[in-house]
Amino acid sequence: MSDPQGGGPLGMDAETMLAIGGFVLVFSLVAIGATLFVTPVLAYICVPGGAAPAAIVLGLGILEYHREKQLKEFTTLLKTYRRIRIDELAAKVGKSPVEAERLLSRAIELGYVAGVIDRSADEFVLAGTEKAQVFVERCPHCGGVVNRWAFPEERFLCPYCNVAVEVPPTPASAASGTG
Repeated sequence: MSDPQGGGPLGMDAETMLAIGGFVLVFSLVAIGATLFVTPVLAYICVPGGAAPAAIVLGLGILEYHREKQLKEFTTLLKTYRRIRIDELAAKVGKSPVEAERLLSRAIELGYVAGVIDRSADEFVLAGTEKAQVFVERCPHCGGVVNRWAFPEERFLCPYCNVAVEVPPTPASAASGTG
């Protein structure tokens, strides 16, 4: 598999590992049960050659299933934001910023979410929304330098005067009547 869609140790997704492990395990147990009383020596071949590896693959499939489930839940949360700082995202999911960024990178790599990580602001920006942003250089209330990207009509607190800064609409959104 050149481009696996799963992150498991075998390079397969959880469903594939569960199917393969389950099939081989059931087949091995049937073979062991059928031959145990007739030819017990065949059980010595079936256990290490089929049942044990199948049980390992099944266990790895269960672990990968839980990882994929966590990643999909993380992605669902992520899609509710147009832009979010990595440290805020980490706090929301109860992980360190490094772990949250690792999850985010994995979600982008597997195609669960489309977007980019803006390294200058240490934020994740959902794909398609980056062009709608406006750069706010100064606070209109105190004149403090905020140097921040924001979405039209978004509000954020100025770090100097703690007054809500409302981002003006872009000329394109103001002309079309969207807000």
